[in-house]
Amino acid sequence: MPEEQMKVIADSIWKYILEKYLKPYLADSVCYYMATVVTAASGGVIEVQRPYDNAVTLPCAANAESLVAGDPCMVLVFGDFSNQMVIGNIASL
Repeated sequence: MPEEQMKVIADSIWKYILEKYLKPYLADSVCYYMATVVTAASGGVIEVQRPYDNAVTLPCAANAESLVAGDPCMVLVFGDFSNQMVIGNIASL
């Protein structure tokens, strides 16, 4: 129970910091992060997850279509985090 309450508090603090301080700076930026494939690509989308985060379904590049569950991958973020794309396996980049 305390862990759940701590996660709610941490998520609230992160949302506040993101909206107030980070989003204005992220609008014109490009960044990346590493994730793990949860569900293999199908129909141009793939499900990935960062450590300690929920899985998300994202569009993927053609070379990411061969990724399978458990593979590491790189995700590019254009602007804010609503515009992301899986670009492929880290080892093949």
